[in-house]
Amino acid sequence: MGYNFKSSRNSDIGINRKKTRVQTASIIVASDGTGDFEELQEAINSLKTGGVIQIKEGTYNIKKTITITSNITIIGTGKTIFSTTTNNLKIFTINTNSTEIKIENLTFQGNGSQTGIFADTSTTYIKIKECNFLSLAIGLDFYEGNWITISNNFFHNLSGTFMYVMTGPIVIQNNLTNEVDYGIRSRGLTGGGIIVGNYFSSIGTDEWVPHIDDSGVVLSANSA
Repeated sequence: MGYNFKSSRNSDIGINRKKTRVQTASIIVASDGTGDFEELQEAINSLKTGGVIQIKEGTYNIKKTITITSNITIIGTGKTIFSTTTNNLKIFTINTNSTEIKIENLTFQGNGSQTGIFADTSTTYIKIKECNFLSLAIGLDFYEGNWITISNNFFHNLSGTFMYVMTGPIVIQNNLTNEVDYGIRSRGLTGGGIIVGNYFSSIGTDEWVPHIDDSGVVLSANSA
């Protein structure tokens, strides 16, 4: 599948059959200099009220965490790789109180000690879709996140857990894990959740959803 990214600073939306011009930024990150920015953090910082960031294929070597703020959509090609050898690094951190964030088609790769995406306190309406999490300690740490959707992702060779989650509500759907020490870890989904259609291969412990025993959690069609 080819990706033809185009940058734009505005778009037309229809309201009552009339079109209204709104500022909806769509910008491109490319490591080879063919986009609007070469680094993702610079692109995020440029979007004062949010927008869409499209990231071209390539390996982006990360030495410090990338901080994501509200109303940001980040889309890769499937061959967009964020790689780090910095020990214990959180590759992406979703900032405190951030909301309406979408992350799609990215690969997060470490050396066994890192976290792919960490959500800080009081984050809401987060969607992670079709991403790869490779050779990390933790894939997703959403201990304080709410209204989260995790779907169609691949987790491989994690020394810790595929996902930490605490409050909810949350949807965890159609994810694949392989060679992961723990599955989903939680001390109680107080907001409820749906965990459906996930496949857990080569889990290091007997339980792939330990500690999730709340009546508000729906478990269906998962296998290990």
